[in-house]
Amino acid sequence: KPGFSLKFCVLPPNHDPDSFIQSYGSNRLQELLDNSMSMIDFFWSYSLGQSRVDTPEFQVLFKESLLEKISQIKDRDIKLGYEREILRRYYIKFGSGQQFYKKGSRPLVPKREAISDEGRSRVCYDKREIQEKILLVSLIYYPELMKECLEKVCSLELKAGELSRIREALVDYYETLKPLDSVVLKDYLSGLEGISLDQTLDSQMLLYAPFLKKEEPLERVQELWEEIWSHMQNSSDRAQELGEMKNLLQEEGTQEAWLRLKAFQDLQEREKIE
Repeated sequence: KPGFSLKFCVLPPNHDPDSFIQSYGSNRLQELLDNSMSMIDFFWSYSLGQSRVDTPEFQVLFKESLLEKISQIKDRDIKLGYEREILRRYYIKFGSGQQFYKKGSRPLVPKREAISDEGRSRVCYDKREIQEKILLVSLIYYPELMKECLEKVCSLELKAGELSRIREALVDYYETLKPLDSVVLKDYLSGLEGISLDQTLDSQMLLYAPFLKKEEPLERVQELWEEIWSHMQNSSDRAQELGEMKNLLQEEGTQEAWLRLKAFQDLQEREKIE
């Protein structure tokens, strides 16, 4: 957990601390203690020594077994740190499956099939917009959520213009102490210029958020709402971190910077599958 860790001091075979001191002296034991292995170093070295890694298939099995053990760490940030470090070491030892071509002293990132900025932003926009809609539609179907969730909605940078107008309307509705009733709220929103409530509450939204078409308890809806909001916050943080890694790669142009970026992207793909 944060602020706590372990170190490992490995003694020669058939020795415990007492027998080691008798054979080599306390100063030698102190040297070993001073150079104890960190948790991540021991985990990597011990696991590598116990695993078969002579073929690509066993190398991948080795990586997956380490990540499976790391997945049991409860603290999210520590787990993420261990995953990144293990992936970084894995790519350094076994290669990333890509060739680095140097121009001068700067390695070049392998080329990939080009994707237009317009196409890439459209995909991200669609996914983000769906999440934004779910958060706002949830407040429309369950106005009581505004007591706990409206402040978080206000902190989001909404990408869709109409959703921003709906959010402003929800804030105005709540601040004027109108009834927290779904029917009344829908009538209020429908009467506002620049808001197409039918488009926002289209049936397709219920495919992405089926809990909205059921009479779920308010507590359960809030729990699901919080999960979506947290996911959006984490995605924003990850996107910022990815951008920083890409900038660092562009500035440094080192293989180490590329390996860090590759490990981060591999971790993102793994999380998508899970």
